[in-house]
Amino acid sequence: MLKNRGIYILKRLLEGKTAFSLTDLADELSISSRAVRYELDEIDYFLKCNGFPCLIRKNKSGIGFAGNKAERCQVLKLLEESGAYGRILSQEERMFTIFYRLLTTDEYITTQKLADELFVSRSTVMNDLNKIKRHYPFESAEIQTVAHYGMKLKGKEEDIRDSVVDFMQKYVKIEEVLRSIKNGSNKKNRKEVSSLDYIFKDIHYASVDSCIKKIECRTNRIFPDHIYLYLFSSISVMLLRIKEYGRYEGGAPVEAEDQKNREILKMIICDIETTSGLFLSSFDKYYAGKMLNSILCDGNLAYKNINYIDKQVVMLDFIDSVGKSLEVDFTKDKILIDMLNTDICTILNKDRHPLEFNEDVHSYVLKLCPDILPVVRASLPVLEKGIGICLNENWLNHIASIFVEALQRYRPLVADKKEVLIVCASGQITSRLLNYRLNAIFEVNVVDIIPYNQLEEYTKHIEEEILIISTIPLDTKSYIKVSPTLTPEDIRLLKQYLPTRVIDYNLLAKIMDAVTDNCQITNYKALYDSLLDIFGFKEYHRNFERPLLEDIIRPENIVIGYDCDNWREAVEASGSILMKNGYIKKEYIEDIMDTLEEKREYVVIAKGIALPHARSFNHVNRIGMSILRLKEPVRFGNKFNDPVEFIFVFCTTDNTSHLEALRQFNIMISDEEILNELRKATKKEQITELIKRISRL
Repeated sequence: MLKNRGIYILKRLLEGKTAFSLTDLADELSISSRAVRYELDEIDYFLKCNGFPCLIRKNKSGIGFAGNKAERCQVLKLLEESGAYGRILSQEERMFTIFYRLLTTDEYITTQKLADELFVSRSTVMNDLNKIKRHYPFESAEIQTVAHYGMKLKGKEEDIRDSVVDFMQKYVKIEEVLRSIKNGSNKKNRKEVSSLDYIFKDIHYASVDSCIKKIECRTNRIFPDHIYLYLFSSISVMLLRIKEYGRYEGGAPVEAEDQKNREILKMIICDIETTSGLFLSSFDKYYAGKMLNSILCDGNLAYKNINYIDKQVVMLDFIDSVGKSLEVDFTKDKILIDMLNTDICTILNKDRHPLEFNEDVHSYVLKLCPDILPVVRASLPVLEKGIGICLNENWLNHIASIFVEALQRYRPLVADKKEVLIVCASGQITSRLLNYRLNAIFEVNVVDIIPYNQLEEYTKHIEEEILIISTIPLDTKSYIKVSPTLTPEDIRLLKQYLPTRVIDYNLLAKIMDAVTDNCQITNYKALYDSLLDIFGFKEYHRNFERPLLEDIIRPENIVIGYDCDNWREAVEASGSILMKNGYIKKEYIEDIMDTLEEKREYVVIAKGIALPHARSFNHVNRIGMSILRLKEPVRFGNKFNDPVEFIFVFCTTDNTSHLEALRQFNIMISDEEILNELRKATKKEQITELIKRISRL
């Protein structure tokens, strides 16, 4: 039987419509002409032994198969089970194939053997290996090379797995993973081949995807792209090693933060075993626990996991403070609120360690709107006091750039404004820069900014026509790929689809520079503001598809004149209202009480107002809020805002969908006239009408 490289050459000759020259085959395989001649001799011998005519080998006409169509089919059928590749592999595919061989054997493997399998020269394999070896040593994992024997992957099992996962995260794109899952995994007749097929040829991608979706469900999260890719790589590598070597024993017990996480881990392990059909050993369970702990500690997931309701109230105060200074109402800007909500939760979850931001992007954005930074700086104490953390200059610039983007959205609505969805990989800064540039140049309404892995689910719920603009290639026909900074070529392309604005900030800055150079300016800001007015820089309000305050405070959730002796009775009574009406389970009230036993003064968010809630979405059926107006105020231990006369118990299923209702709640408790109406109301209907009025603001 032919060797792999000979099989590949014969397949190319059988499938090719024209003859190949010796040089063509040598260049395609990255081998010498002499090596090609040797393979052709082997092919002739193989054909002769199986009763087929030998190859045509002429200097002028080239190399080809001499048989007829029926004979071609017979030879192809003979080679069908050979396992040869149907094309020359890219370097990435070769590297993944090498990793597959290293991961699935304990024997030494030579570079010559790899070269034969990959249909390339030894020097090409050596180049690929050098690129791989630059990744090692990885902790204890390394590629051990022994003269005359070859090489193999050595080290602790945990480090071996982690080394491959880390390598994949550098070379695999999330869109490739999702495309492979969508196209169907591990099918020999699949038309589109993914690089992943060369390392995970024995793994069923859909099963891995199912495991990740179950982990999302168990942990109440929607994973961003980098976490999804980490889990996909980790689970796939683990299953590949189990399939090849069976059970690995050993491994220290997994240390989960609390009992809830330990229970989640047990369910996740069961999900992986059920979905994959493989039994996890004690070591594999340890490895699965390490994966879970890694994602729970990731700062980018904080906003999906931790319920910082009290901090969100402070965030809304901060947004209002900046808006009043700029004479702009930011409190209805969904994108602004979402961005700051994510950032604040990340700050708290990161334990004060700042994220790394692109300073060039910040400086570019802030130069276009220089008045924003001092305003945000002046209002920052409102935020810092509320979250208990002093933010450094990096965070200040980052938050200021978010407000610059928001200002771009406050323009008069036009009839032909185009709905736009921005899709990015996983980074936020580049997509925000694209958001700013789009709003600066075109009449657009950016409805959302989402990572790639949420695109398919997101578009299922879009009924109206929407233009998708992406910074990465997408597996869909109807989208436009651009650079985050919008190059002149991008702008010319987008002008075919989007109405352009009269002015952008970049041009406005140039106008100001020209005027300054040629005129004496008595009031720079007044001139700048006048130009903004001339170019129609005015605010507009966005529509929301989120529950309003009237949607979460129903008449049955209101109790007037409740008599109790202390804060415990008040909170339990207010929580029982929501439990009775099906919003929460009993365990949610227990979670609230456990939290308040440790530190209860923080829930008293304003004078006479308490907002008890649990920092967990477990045991919550739907978003809701109860109002308990006490007959006699009680004390919570807050020396500034005690005693408390209103108890608002709040519950939510995630950390974003309630933000519009919370914004309206913040308006209600900040207005003394509205609070007086709440105090004077004698019927539920009066409070309900008041809440409806607030919901229309």
